[in-house]
Amino acid sequence: MALTQKEQLIKLGTQLETVIGSQAEMKNSIRDLDKKFDDKFGEMERDNKEQFVRKEEFDPIKRLVYGGVSIVLVSVIGAIVALVISNGGVLVP
Repeated sequence: MALTQKEQLIKLGTQLETVIGSQAEMKNSIRDLDKKFDDKFGEMERDNKEQFVRKEEFDPIKRLVYGGVSIVLVSVIGAIVALVISNGGVLVP
């Protein structure tokens, strides 16, 4: 059963209205998602500023830890060298 040209135009008009309505709904949904994303991103930035330490605050602690580890490593290596030298290069079991 073939549709007349008028019926086809009416059907196309109805479909076009549906597409335009869907587009408006998608536009609103995207706008809502964009707002939610911006809100969540701002919240994450605030949380990061509260939870993490800035580099300027961390630098003295880093130097202290690196210094302590260096002292321990130098003393261990020195003890091994002293053992090797005192026993003539032979490790005593």
